Amino acid sequence: MKNRTISRICAEARKRAGIQQTYIADYLNTTQQAISNFECGRNFSSKLFMFYFAEILSQVDLDEIREVFRNAEKKNRKNSSNGSSK
Repeated sequence: MKNRTISRICAEARKRAGIQQTYIADYLNTTQQAISNFECGRNFSSKLFMFYFAEILSQVDLDEIREVFRNAEKKNRKNSSNGSSK
């Protein structure tokens, strides 16, 4: 399985659901660019994140999300044991 971010999983789910970025932007009173930035992982918005999960959760493979969190936890543990703050 490719290592993907939550933002990319959300973007893929949005596309599978046939929802446009402009719809989400209008609904959240933000810009399409803000949605694009979130989906590309350039920023993280808890408001956008919650929207995706409220509107598109049925389209998201929860195993993919679990894998992303597992990989992040492994990376954090590895960095902690190496004394790295990254």
